[in-house]
Amino acid sequence: MLIPLSGIGLLGTMVTDKYQVEHARTFLEIDSKKLTEKEIREQTKEIDNLEKSVKRQQILMIGIATIGFISGISLLRHKKRIIKNTLHNNV
Repeated sequence: MLIPLSGIGLLGTMVTDKYQVEHARTFLEIDSKKLTEKEIREQTKEIDNLEKSVKRQQILMIGIATIGFISGISLLRHKKRIIKNTLHNNV
């Protein structure tokens, strides 16, 4: 369950990165003639903070997917032992 959910989360953060961060930078360039230097710095800082947040979320989603993948492989490799122990303890 972790792998598909983290995949969806990763896609969501990629879309956020594309449309919020890149478009914000594009519109900042377009509006740069109308804004003061201080306003440009403030908006650039906000965009940078948003980009860092999105990158952290992407790393988290990749980590969750990795943990799910490793856990799934481990469960499959030890399936016989787990079933044997479960059946032995219930008898």
